Amino acid sequence: MPVMDNKPMTAAVGNLRIYRLPKAIERARSAVSPEGITGYLLCAREQRIGVTGLLFCGEDQGLPDGVAISTSPVQDRAWVEEYELVITMDGVYVIAHRQQENGAFDPLESLH
Repeated sequence: MPVMDNKPMTAAVGNLRIYRLPKAIERARSAVSPEGITGYLLCAREQRIGVTGLLFCGEDQGLPDGVAISTSPVQDRAWVEEYELVITMDGVYVIAHRQQENGAFDPLESLH
């Protein structure tokens, strides 16, 4: 851990501040009203246990923008314009961007 002035430097989730929303989140918020929405997910990826991703605009959960979360299992899905909404036991999330859309990995890898 780096030390400055004989004091350890630490980082906590509460110290994370993002002052400008990513464009994908801004577009999703303009298309899907935030009313009734738990949060917007960036780099979302389907898992057996739910959906993982970076949460934005999830103030009701007391988490800062950009924190990684995992939702509870998906119970239903809906679409508003081109955005998928995943309905889970802990809320409704808008998929603003999927991880494979940025070329991070080949989507076929998840099938093997």
